[in-house]
Amino acid sequence: MASALSSSLHVSQVRREYNSASSLASTDPACAGLNTFTMVNKHINFNAIPDLAESVRLRLFAPNDNCDLHCFVINQPIFGGYNICYPIHFTDGVIWLVKIPATGTPDGFTEQDAAMLTTEARVMQLLRDKIPVPEIFAFDASFNSAIDVPYILMEYIDGTPLCHAWRDRSVPVEQLRERNCRTLQQLANAMLQLSEFEFMEGGSPQFNETGQLLTAVGPVWSELLAAAAQTTGNAGSTGKPKRFCRQHGPFKDAKSFFRAGSNHEPRDDRDRGFRMLIELFLDWIPDNPPGSLPFVLTHPDLNLQNVLVNEEGDLVGLIDWDGVRAVPRCLGNEAYPKWLLKDWNPLVYNWTEAGETENEGRQHNSPEELAFYRHIYESAIIENKTLLGSGHGTGSTTRSSLLLGTLYEAVESWSFGDETIIHGVFNKIRDAAEYEMNDEVENGKKEDNKAEMEGEYDEELFELHTILDAISQDGLKDRHLELLKRGFNYFMA
Repeated sequence: MASALSSSLHVSQVRREYNSASSLASTDPACAGLNTFTMVNKHINFNAIPDLAESVRLRLFAPNDNCDLHCFVINQPIFGGYNICYPIHFTDGVIWLVKIPATGTPDGFTEQDAAMLTTEARVMQLLRDKIPVPEIFAFDASFNSAIDVPYILMEYIDGTPLCHAWRDRSVPVEQLRERNCRTLQQLANAMLQLSEFEFMEGGSPQFNETGQLLTAVGPVWSELLAAAAQTTGNAGSTGKPKRFCRQHGPFKDAKSFFRAGSNHEPRDDRDRGFRMLIELFLDWIPDNPPGSLPFVLTHPDLNLQNVLVNEEGDLVGLIDWDGVRAVPRCLGNEAYPKWLLKDWNPLVYNWTEAGETENEGRQHNSPEELAFYRHIYESAIIENKTLLGSGHGTGSTTRSSLLLGTLYEAVESWSFGDETIIHGVFNKIRDAAEYEMNDEVENGKKEDNKAEMEGEYDEELFELHTILDAISQDGLKDRHLELLKRGFNYFMA
C-alpha cells in the first residue's frame, strides 16, 4: 500500500512540475492532441525501457549505487506539442524521464529530426556544468535504439514551472514580487553563462563524433506538426503527425536571420506595404558591437513553462532545449525572457485594468509590473556582466530586445497572415517618435522650427494605413521616415 501511494505521489509530482499550459497538452484521452502520439506509441518497446534505464544507471553510477536497484515506467505520460515523456521511477526514489519525439516513427522521423534530437542532447551535455539543465544520461536518434524509437534519457528536476509560480495568488503581493525578482536575477546570471558560446554565423550548433562543439554551424529547420498546422488547414486526419519543414541558414547577419521568418509573397498593395515597412525596420537593426561575434547560443524558448523554480523562487532548471540554435545577439542570451514582452504582443496580452480581479485579467502582469520586472532583469544583466568581466556592463542589448524580440515575432506572425503584432510594433515606434518630438519642443531644443515640426506631423497622416499606402506607392515623406527612424532608435539606446 505504501509503495503504491508513493508511486501515486511521484506521478502527481511529475505531472504537476512538467505540465504547462503552453508546452504540454492535456492527458485527457478526449484531447485532440493525444492523437498526435498514437502512432509513435505503437512503436515504443515499453518492456525495454526499464532495462535501458537500469543498464545506463549501472554503467554510469555503479561505483556509488546499489546494483540491485530496479525501476518501472509510469504509464501516465506527459504530452507536449512535439514530444512525449514517460517518467521512470527507481526503487530508491530517483526519477528519470525518457523523452520521445512525436514524429518518432519510421515514416515520420526525418534526417533533420535526428539532427535536432542529437543537437538538443549534445547542447544540454555541454551546458550541464554551467547552468541548471537536466543531466543527459543517454540518447539515440535512430530506430536501432534499445526501445525501437529515438529517445533522450534524462534527469528529472524537482521544480515547479514558473508558469505556476509567477502569478501565485496564494502568496502576498510583496512576497511574490520579491520571489519573482530573485528568479529573474538568477535567470539573468544563468543566461550570461552562454556568452562564451559565440559564432560567426547563426544556425544549429554542430558537434564532432566525440561531442566537442565545432566553430561552424549548420542550417536550422522551421516546422509545423499537425496540432500547429490545424490553424492553417493543413492538419492530417489520420492521427499521424504531418510535418512541414523549411531549411534556413546558416545566417551571415541579423537581418538575414530575421528575414528567414518572412516566407510569403505579398498578396496585395497593403501586404506589399507591410513587407516594405518590415524591410525598413530590418535595415535599421544596429550592427554587432565590436569585440564580439555576431551570434550566440541561447535557449530556443525562454518562456515561463521552461523555467523551473523552488518554493523560494530559486532557479533549479531550464528545460526544453529542442531547436536550440545560435541567434543574433539582439535575440540571444542577453535578451528579455519572452513573458516580459507580453504587453508588446496584442495577440496574447489579455491584461485589462477593469478585469484585474477576474481570472482573465490575472493571467498577465500589468504594463507597469512588466516594466518593473524588465528593469530588474536588465539591472541583473548589467551587474552580472560587470562581475563576469563580459563587455562593459551595458544593458543596451537587453533594452533593444524589447523592440527587436517583438519585431521577430511580428515578422513570423505576418508571414502566416496576421498583422496584429506588426501593427502593435508600428504603434510603439510611432508613439516613441511623437514622445521624442514633443520632448524636444517642450525643452526648447527645436524652438526655431517648432511650427514647422508641428505642421509636418499630422497624426492622421501618421497612422499605419496611410504609411502603408505611401510606402508601397510613392514612398514615405522624408519627415515621416525621419520620425520612424527616431522612434526605432529610441528603443536601441
